Amino acid sequence: MPLKNITVKHVYALSLLVLVAFIFLLHIADLRIRILTSLFVLIGTLGGQFYFFTQKIKLEHEDRMNAEILLVKEKEYYNSFVESMIDWVWEIDLKGKYIYSNNAVEDILGYTIQDILGKNISDLWSDYDKTDSNYAVLNTILSSGKGLKNYKTQFKHKHGRKIFTESMMIPVFDDDQKLKGYRGVARDITKRVIIEKSFRNSEKRFRDLTDLLPQTICEMNEKNSIMFLNKTGYQIFGFTEDDLNRGISGSKIFIQKDYEKAISNFSKVMNGGQNVIDEYTAIKKDGTKFPVIFYIAPMLSENRIEGVRGIIVDITEQKKTEVQLKKSYQELEHAQEAIIELERKNTAMAMGVTANHEINQPLYVIKMNLGMLSKVVNRESQDDKYGKFLLKMDKALLQIQTTLDKYKELESVRFEDYNDDIKMLVFDKEGSGEDSQAEM
Repeated sequence: MPLKNITVKHVYALSLLVLVAFIFLLHIADLRIRILTSLFVLIGTLGGQFYFFTQKIKLEHEDRMNAEILLVKEKEYYNSFVESMIDWVWEIDLKGKYIYSNNAVEDILGYTIQDILGKNISDLWSDYDKTDSNYAVLNTILSSGKGLKNYKTQFKHKHGRKIFTESMMIPVFDDDQKLKGYRGVARDITKRVIIEKSFRNSEKRFRDLTDLLPQTICEMNEKNSIMFLNKTGYQIFGFTEDDLNRGISGSKIFIQKDYEKAISNFSKVMNGGQNVIDEYTAIKKDGTKFPVIFYIAPMLSENRIEGVRGIIVDITEQKKTEVQLKKSYQELEHAQEAIIELERKNTAMAMGVTANHEINQPLYVIKMNLGMLSKVVNRESQDDKYGKFLLKMDKALLQIQTTLDKYKELESVRFEDYNDDIKMLVFDKEGSGEDSQAEM
């Protein structure tokens, strides 16, 4: 049997066999033999136990050697893994000095490992960050014995530019569980910080621009809740930022009937991506209603419509102007009709005066001739019927002349219905209360 296969059971079995042999010899041998036999048994027992323990130590040594080889391999694997990382892996002592760093520090800060070892973490800060308050924060962190996550730091690159990192670190303890330093990983987030800063600046420019506009600018999500209002929107509707943080539904800014119309228009924008313009009756926080025009367009994010963005224009003054314009237009129409009527009356009055002048002269001649004819008839004729006829004509001429005399001083003229197609022109003489009529 190979020696490495001998176990404790084998040793005890051998010792038991020797003991049995010793007892047997006690019965057949003298005292000397007994003593020698006892010594032999004792030596055999001790020898077996010694062999067992030496084999055990050998096996433990082999196990330890294997463990050390495995540990070396794991350490080599860990070192190769750490050195291949693009993130900066570091370790500092309780004074904040670097005692370990991987090669990533050169890609991030421009320093080699030899440059960084022995330096204090504050030595790499930008001049702007080297303040008493920041030193106090660093000392508090180093003495806390606690880990940190997502800790942002601003370093100064070897060539002077700013580098932003985000770190995670854990405390490191010695065998006596006494804090001896910290180990951590730092990731270069400079590009992300620049993008975030650019985004914040862009957002600030957008907010500043919208706050300059006299119209309400708003953004609404898929649930028709307002997510953004510009300064004018807060002023017009009477809402506050606290109201916005608590949530402002679209139903709070439109009357019920128009809110249903707004929901329909929102669906058109969300589903079809088309712009929609419509009029609504809006409601302020205090309940005041006013007319608006709402221009809405889709709000895109990564080619997906996430809501609507719109401009709300208060058209109260426009509506008032429309009413005033309508009233002015009606007044203009009435004035135009009055002017036409006045022109017609003036024409009629001028015609009356002209007729008086143009007709009165021939009538005067006829009347004189009738007078002369009447004298001749009365002198030479005994028949009275001619005289009566001439008298009747004279009276008719007198009536015509009297009527024409009325047109010399006309106060007004008006039109009255004579039949369906004919208007009657009625002349009024000042102070007489008499009317003269003519067909038109």
